Amino acid sequence: MKKYLMILFVVLMLVGCAKTEPVLNADMKDWTVKDLLILKQNQLMELFAKLPCPTMREMQGEFRGDILDTGRFWFIKDICAHFALNSYFSRGKWLGKGFAKTTESEGYGYNSYLKFGKINHIYPMKTKIAKSVFDGKDEFELDYTVYKSTAGFVNMVDEVRKVNDNLYLGIGTWGYCKAQRRIPWFFALSGPRSNYAGVDKQHQESNRKFTR
Repeated sequence: MKKYLMILFVVLMLVGCAKTEPVLNADMKDWTVKDLLILKQNQLMELFAKLPCPTMREMQGEFRGDILDTGRFWFIKDICAHFALNSYFSRGKWLGKGFAKTTESEGYGYNSYLKFGKINHIYPMKTKIAKSVFDGKDEFELDYTVYKSTAGFVNMVDEVRKVNDNLYLGIGTWGYCKAQRRIPWFFALSGPRSNYAGVDKQHQESNRKFTR
């Protein structure tokens, strides 16, 4: 009897501790970052494929950023993500991204970092509506390779799609070969939006031709 009670206790504990995963085909108008944080990488990729591309007009202002599940080789990727996005030995703590449009099809932006109490706006990018390298459909693209910066040096390009009016799902990519640049690094961007601050330091544009 004790054996069966122990099994029942363990099962109840597992059920109680399990995370409730949102249904991917559900209405996502009320989703928040918390709903994305509990998804695994394969679910995030499945969701990304179903999402629409945002417009240049709505991708304006500064958004909060959150890193999502890192998937396979998480123990290595988490170390890389920590050093790049949450280490005072590097740029500090990543806060999010800011965007402004120049036309209905192009714009520019930056990343916000907090280091020793100061917010820095660095790693500039140009933005546009482009085709995803993962499924060929439209996405809001953040291209860092057009500037001479650390992000440009590692061939960083992000893709963003819309979950709802206050939540966006992004995929970061970087690397020196095509296989490396197909490894997804998921992140979330969320509102409410704050004012666009602009990059702190102007970067020289790169003349090189880059193909994803």
